[in-house]
Amino acid sequence: DASIEKAKQALEAKGHKVDVVKNGRRALRLLRRTIPKGSSIMNAGSTTLQEIGFTEYIKTSQRWKNLHTAILEEKDPAKQSELRRRAGLADYFFSSVTAVSEEGDLTVCDATGTRVGPFGFSSGNVIVVIGANKIVPTYEDCVRRTYDFCFPLESARSRIVYKIPGSVVANFRKFFFFYKNLTRVVSFFSTLFLVAIRSGSPFAKGRIHVVIVKEALGY
Repeated sequence: DASIEKAKQALEAKGHKVDVVKNGRRALRLLRRTIPKGSSIMNAGSTTLQEIGFTEYIKTSQRWKNLHTAILEEKDPAKQSELRRRAGLADYFFSSVTAVSEEGDLTVCDATGTRVGPFGFSSGNVIVVIGANKIVPTYEDCVRRTYDFCFPLESARSRIVYKIPGSVVANFRKFFFFYKNLTRVVSFFSTLFLVAIRSGSPFAKGRIHVVIVKEALGY
């Protein structure tokens, strides 16, 4: 609980909205109550969102305009890519992250970049759901957890789900763009895009809403 409180206070001090809930059931209830009816939504692939029941819930719910549904229904790769780009403009984007620090940092990555894009600007609101197991002391620990813990597990999942050899990090280069709120770390010639949110935007306070669940969720 002490670690959760440190992370909560640090995130709020950096301009993020934070809620702490007891379990996944209450997290799902909070999400249902938070998003206005009729809003457009997009969700990244997330074990955490699956475990709290959100991914299954939005498949049948008529409360919101689910942009992910249209993407999955489209079989033409070019058209599907275009729909993914447009979905980055959703009113609400849902995801988890690889880690959150007690200093108020968040790190998020994916293989294609479709997850990390909305965090910086495009989506109107970003809702991040994390289990307490993803809280670490420092930003450096966030990056370490991403590479040493999350990446091998995601690589193993990719081999099963996508039938590919696994995620790869090669020719890693770092490019830092400081706008007070976003530090972007891009890996060229690899399948990993890593973004670190070091602070909230001074022009959109509360745009990133972090929901911390007092359970172990995802990886």
